[in-house]
Amino acid sequence: MESSSRVVISPQLQQIMNTILKVMDKDVNINVTSTCAKSMAKLAVSMRTDFAIMVPKVVAFDKLKEKKAVLRNELVELCDAAATTAPLECYTEAVCDGLAKSNPQSRAQTALFLSRLLSRHNSLTFPIEAIKQIMPGILKCSSDADGEVREAAFRVMAAILRCVGMPASKSLFGEITEDKVKMVKVSLCTLILFEKIRAEFGDKAAPEILRLRASITNNPKVKWRLVLDVTK
Repeated sequence: MESSSRVVISPQLQQIMNTILKVMDKDVNINVTSTCAKSMAKLAVSMRTDFAIMVPKVVAFDKLKEKKAVLRNELVELCDAAATTAPLECYTEAVCDGLAKSNPQSRAQTALFLSRLLSRHNSLTFPIEAIKQIMPGILKCSSDADGEVREAAFRVMAAILRCVGMPASKSLFGEITEDKVKMVKVSLCTLILFEKIRAEFGDKAAPEILRLRASITNNPKVKWRLVLDVTK
């Protein structure tokens, strides 16, 4: 896999991936689980949209409450890689569930995942319908009792603001636009994100997001949600 830039899905490979996911779910050895997550992340990058069938199983934000960096970092990389293989609309429910978890680390990590994903978008690729569904959870997190959850929510709002601008953001943010304290924090996050993203991608979306967009545009007959539902 290290030497192959493109991996094609096959029944045998899908069986192997399901086995890896089972090990990730059940094995208590952090090093084993970390290696599994790293392998799956590499597969997501190499398989591109072929990996979409695995997204519902991979994007499990409750696992991100893991505090040990050796595992959490690999899980974060896996979620980020998987997110470029299928439209956000296909796993919106998983994001909403993650934002509502009882563990604050799960909520914070779900929001951070979303902020990283949206940071790779621009106005042309912005998944507006999915964000409309997710936004109530983000707004609730912006008033969370846990500071890390609140800050993560502000980062999501900053990423949205960077993509679509203030007029469009106001309709998504609702009453929070009248909260000066929160909007100052969102603005500060936006400035940091803006400079970082512009330095990396310019004003364009990230290459992997553009590639996913092209796949969706070039295959309009593909029912992405149905593709993902077969694994549930």
